[in-house]
Amino acid sequence: VGLEQLQAFGVEWSTEPPNEQVRAEYDLLRQRVGDRAIEDLLQLASTNDSDLLDQMAVLEAVLPSAAFFDKNLHDLAVIRMARLSVEHGVCAASTQAFAHLSLALGPRFGDDRDGYRYGNLAVALAEREELARLRHKVYCVVAHHVLPWTRPLQAALSMMRRAIELAQAAGDPIYAAFSANHLISIALAAGVSLELVQSEAE
Repeated sequence: VGLEQLQAFGVEWSTEPPNEQVRAEYDLLRQRVGDRAIEDLLQLASTNDSDLLDQMAVLEAVLPSAAFFDKNLHDLAVIRMARLSVEHGVCAASTQAFAHLSLALGPRFGDDRDGYRYGNLAVALAEREELARLRHKVYCVVAHHVLPWTRPLQAALSMMRRAIELAQAAGDPIYAAFSANHLISIALAAGVSLELVQSEAE
């Protein structure tokens, strides 16, 4: 359904795009970023372009299903969202795009450092009040896919607990469940006792 909706914006994607298409999209993103440091993207202005916001909303809605259905489709959507944000300005969905880049850049392109930097960018952007709508999703993704490999596990646990609180407050049961599941995994990896893990899970 999401891919059908994207056709209204001139986006014709297969449900299983080839690796070359994902690579080409990443190359375009890198071109648009140019010589700027990833951290400098925090200065990107917000956008109010209704067509762009609609397209970003569709792409963002595709992400959870694509993550389970086809890795190439997920990565292509995330990279496209990031490129549109760099080109036209950021919106709430941009924070999700930059957070999810950590799932693509390291495993696919070996750019683990850039994945970490984009994750930090996502958190910083999500702190802007006009971009805070998806903050719980950003915290969930960064706490699970960035912090455990780059910071002490306690930092990941702290952010994931906050993700659960924000997801529940936002009425988002899907990300509340994702966050709770990830919290258990991180807590076990951190050596938290099973009794405490069970009490948190309840």
